[in-house]
Amino acid sequence: AAIGNAIRAGNQGQIHCRLLVEGANNPVTDDAEMQLEQRGITILPDFVANAAAAFLFCGLLEKRLEPNLDSIFTVTSRQLRSTTRELLERARRQRVSNRRAAEEIAEARLRARPA
Repeated sequence: AAIGNAIRAGNQGQIHCRLLVEGANNPVTDDAEMQLEQRGITILPDFVANAAAAFLFCGLLEKRLEPNLDSIFTVTSRQLRSTTRELLERARRQRVSNRRAAEEIAEARLRARPA
C-alpha cells in the first residue's frame, strides 16, 4: 500500500536515484523534499504522476479517447510528458521546486476551465 510521509528528513539519505516519481499521496515530507532536491534528485509530484489516470478516465467518459490500449497509451503518455516538461522548465526558469511549479500549472489550468 502507498503511504503518505514515508520519506522523511531522517530517511531521505537512503534514496539513491535521479528521478523520484511519487505514486502515493504526499509520500515525501516538505523537509525531505527540500533535501532530496538539494541532492540533485528530481521529484515528480504525486498529483502530476497520478493525473494520467484521471486524464484517461475523463477522456474515455467524454469519448475523446479510443478505448484501445494503443490509443490510451499514446494519448496519456503524450499528456504526461508534456506536463512534466512544462513543470521542469517552469521550476528551472522561476527557481522554484517542482512541486511549486506543478501547483502553479494546476491552478492556471483550473482557472482556465469553463465553469
